[in-house]
Amino acid sequence: MINLGNLPTQVMNVLLHVEIILKGLGAGPKDLIRLAICFVGDAGVEKLTLQTIADRLAVAPDTENRPTVSAICLPELCYPRMCIELEGAACCSNDSNNSRESISIDCLPALHEGYAYLGRSGDLVFTNDMLAITSSGKIPMHGDCWRKRSLWWAS
Repeated sequence: MINLGNLPTQVMNVLLHVEIILKGLGAGPKDLIRLAICFVGDAGVEKLTLQTIADRLAVAPDTENRPTVSAICLPELCYPRMCIELEGAACCSNDSNNSRESISIDCLPALHEGYAYLGRSGDLVFTNDMLAITSSGKIPMHGDCWRKRSLWWAS
């Protein structure tokens, strides 16, 4: 670990490693469909961290390449002065039938515009920490905003 206790620098280092790993696998940041981020801080730090990550990954809010995100604020991580842990899942394919879809849902709490509540790549569906999918494939939500979206997932 380097830059102990320095969240902004650790974020940039983590993202550099993610980009190197993706490149080695023939993928890139646009192929990230899910991020799980644990970091030391509060809601203000979360907003800045999510913005920094979206900017670095060049996530455009008007594209289908927005990953789902679960951001978890913690008082500390497993190593002293470690500030961030990031886990990502990427989906890439040369198959034109492997469509990608990123979905925002207006009736849920605000989410940074660079990220989606739901993401689909081919037959894989990813959610963030505010959604869950039941064993029957339904998405339980307060109210009925899912139906308002008029989206149906192919099985």
